Amino acid sequence: MLDKYATHKHAKVQDWIERKKRIFVHFTPIIASWANLVERLLTTLTDRQIRRGVFASLPHLDKCLREYLKRHNENAQPLVWTKFLGEIMEKVERGRATLADAS
Repeated sequence: MLDKYATHKHAKVQDWIERKKRIFVHFTPIIASWANLVERLLTTLTDRQIRRGVFASLPHLDKCLREYLKRHNENAQPLVWTKFLGEIMEKVERGRATLADAS
């Protein structure tokens, strides 16, 4: 899963992706707040499982990742937004005003 950053669209990168038949690229929308949550989960997974582990093979790594995710999901918590819509919209309007002033 990739954002819309231009480096992912470079011809050399696209050629590399095309040659790797096991890789499926999914581009996220420019504004995708849920992607931050996915990124956070992958960061936690890396910090708590991958960096601390020693894996003898890909099947061993796969087993460890699945076990971690199972433990993680046993105590899953719903996302609770901490910002009110008004606060978010104020920030959006400030950004729009800044962009308008810059042009």
